[in-house]
Amino acid sequence: FQTSLESLGLTSLQEVNAGKINIRHNKKLCYSVGDSVWDRILKNTAEQERQINGNRDQAECDADGKICSDQCNADGCWGFEANQCIKCANFEQDGKCVESCEATNVTHYSDKQCRPCHPQCNADGCWGFEANQCIKCANFEQDGKCVESCEATNVTHYSDKQCRPCH
Repeated sequence: FQTSLESLGLTSLQEVNAGKINIRHNKKLCYSVGDSVWDRILKNTAEQERQINGNRDQAECDADGKICSDQCNADGCWGFEANQCIKCANFEQDGKCVESCEATNVTHYSDKQCRPCHPQCNADGCWGFEANQCIKCANFEQDGKCVESCEATNVTHYSDKQCRPCH
């Protein structure tokens, strides 16, 4: 019997191809994974047995605050930190579920990932990952795109940080 296991920490687990799930008699183990999640993870639910019993009572875990982070969605968690969620309720940033993306990052709405803005964007942020999706440029703007410096055929207007063609 395992006596010190407090969380499963199986954040990379995507699929169990063969064999059974055996999580038993872990007196300190607090986690929350529903049947629907196991049904997704197990390749063949008809043949793969689940033995999950004798672990710490969920009411005790709740009383000790060893519950899923509020940043986890209804699928539950492998442990009680925001980096142990099965899926995030809002967004994921650097492997951790967060309520919103930081100002210097942008949300990619199709996969709920917070990713850095293009390096030519300033700290005001962006709405995408390309140099033409910055709120403001860190250096200069040329043809609707943030650039480090103006091309030789352009003149730099330092007051508004715009690159314009020479006349």
